[in-house]
Amino acid sequence: MKMGLVNWQPEYPDGEDDDSLDKHRSDMISEMEKARPDQRLLSQKMSVTFALRRKDINKNLPLAVIKERWPALFNLTAVCISAMKLA
Repeated sequence: MKMGLVNWQPEYPDGEDDDSLDKHRSDMISEMEKARPDQRLLSQKMSVTFALRRKDINKNLPLAVIKERWPALFNLTAVCISAMKLA
């Protein structure tokens, strides 16, 4: 018997679908390529795309793929700002 919510998948935000969330993901990748990424924009995009990130993680993709698809997830500032908004 499985316990816990290991593969829990949240609903997408209202008005968002796979395509719109993937656009937000692409915007984050572009922003992370800048010398000084806009942390406010990254924080907003991280919040909006949480369900899509969770979907990728639930697929058990290799870490290298996750890092390529979600570079802000491996940026301490972006993660900390997003976590502070959730608290």
